[in-house]
Amino acid sequence: MARKVHYILLLFSILLFSSSIKAQKHYFTILGEVNQPGTYVLPDDGEMNILEALAQAGDMTVFGMRNRVLVVRANNKGKFRTKVLNLDRRTVINSPYYRLQSDDRIFVAPNEAKTKSSSFGRRSTIWVSMVSTAVSVGGLVISKLKP
Repeated sequence: MARKVHYILLLFSILLFSSSIKAQKHYFTILGEVNQPGTYVLPDDGEMNILEALAQAGDMTVFGMRNRVLVVRANNKGKFRTKVLNLDRRTVINSPYYRLQSDDRIFVAPNEAKTKSSSFGRRSTIWVSMVSTAVSVGGLVISKLKP
């Protein structure tokens, strides 16, 4: 009887341990000018390159710069290293940052048109706000001056 209990406990611990190993997933995060930014699971074999990661995130938007893809990677000492990849060059496959590792962060930079359009929006909002305030104050002054 004691042997059966020991055997059952041993099987249970093996199943529990193996399921916890399977439950450990490795992730990477991709942000910036991609169609579906977010955190994704690396395959179980851990083999994925930056092009496959972009495909998983729905590829770059039309505003993404293929020559300015930033990869941020933590080393074993907890320090972060960054590398800007140019995906337009064939030599990118020789970079150690081409193959993804667990917890890599990828940022696709926006092109100049996107950057300018976003800054124009901020300025135009302030400008419209100032003009509408001036018109409101002017209307209020005119209405008070009328008898």
